[in-house]
Amino acid sequence: MINAKKIAELAQVSRSTVQRALANNPNIAPETKDRILEIAASMEYRPNRHAKALVMRQQKLTYGVVFSVPENRFYQEVLKGIYQARDEIKDFGVQIDVQFMETIDGCRQAELLNRMVA
Repeated sequence: MINAKKIAELAQVSRSTVQRALANNPNIAPETKDRILEIAASMEYRPNRHAKALVMRQQKLTYGVVFSVPENRFYQEVLKGIYQARDEIKDFGVQIDVQFMETIDGCRQAELLNRMVA
């Protein structure tokens, strides 16, 4: 996976220079910016919004999971893993919201999802 560090190595510049180019900061030489953007495009670079949010700590990330009531062992194990992950990542500003549905109902599922993003 391509990241800013790899782009910096390929362009022979610092990571901060890469960040300035990617953020369209005017405090960078046009030739350098063009070279960095060309490398980023050729390597199909896509910024990782989740990593950026964790670093910037400007927003909390919330993941939503909608489950039917976990009646069998497989779903109970999946749910256990989700709760474990939730506990491990909460200090990084990441939340996992788990909601349950009694029956499979598209309207109820949409209602729960809308509540999660509100």
